[in-house]
Order: sequence, then C-alpha cells, then structure tokens
Amino acid sequence: MSNQVERAHHHAKRLYKRAAAFNDRAALQITTSVGSMWCAYAFMGLAILGFPGLRASPAQVVQWFSQTFLQLVLLSVIMVGQTVQEELADKRHHAQELRMERMEREHGDELHILHELVADLHSHTTCDGHTTIGSTPEGAPEGAPGRTGHARSRKSAAANDVANDV
Repeated sequence: MSNQVERAHHHAKRLYKRAAAFNDRAALQITTSVGSMWCAYAFMGLAILGFPGLRASPAQVVQWFSQTFLQLVLLSVIMVGQTVQEELADKRHHAQELRMERMEREHGDELHILHELVADLHSHTTCDGHTTIGSTPEGAPEGAPGRTGHARSRKSAAANDVANDV
C-alpha cells in the first residue's frame, strides 16, 4: 500500500515540476513580449482606438488618458526602460571589474610592498602608539645605532638654544 502512495507522491511532484516549468516559460515569454517597444506601439494604437472622441467631456478625456492610455503604454515603456538600465548597469559593472583587474596587475607589487611596510610598522608600534624605530634598547653602549642620532639631536637642540640666546 505504501508503495502506491510513494508512486502517487512521486507522480504528483513530477507533474508539479512540469507545470512550474511551463508557468515559468509562459511568464518569461509574456514578460519579454509585453516588455518590448513593439508592444508599446500596439498598446498605443489600441488606446487611440478607444479615444472617446472630440465631443467627449473633459472628465471623459482625463479618464481615458489616465485609465487607458497611460496604463497600457507606460507599462511596456517602463519594462523596456528597466531592461535597458539593467544592461547598462551590467556593462558598467563589467568595465569596473576590468579596471580593477588591470590595476591589480599594474600595482600588485606596490600593494604587496605597502602591506609589508605597514605590517613592519605595526610590529614596531608600542601599546601607547609610539614607534620603536630608530630607538636603542636600554643599556646599549653610547656608540650604538640610535644613540648617536639622539646625541646629535640633543647637540643640535643645544646649538639652536645658543643661537637663539645670541
């Protein structure tokens, strides 16, 4: 008995998939045809045929224009416009991707070096935000690298103070 239920369930799923595929194809075909300028021209002709005439009251003309002409014609025109905007956006996106790839090829080495320099700078930065580049560890001899730089800067500062006093 369960075998028959399983087969019926499988058959129902298959029918549902076929119906869904048909509905998808039909919706795509209708959307494609309604979303064309040819359909907009056809709707415009149909709307003009429904024009109430020159002897119609202003209210009838406004009603025809808003309910018939605008709805029929603008539907297709808006769909065409959306398709065109989507295609332009795709082209811009593709061009941007090509520019980015070119820039990565041209400047990849520079970016790699820059990343290494930033990583090196981060490794020389203390917790309080000061860098340890050019400083000498505590207890290093007077002639060690960094000490002479500090001594020179102190001498230069002293020379500047003397020059300012004169």
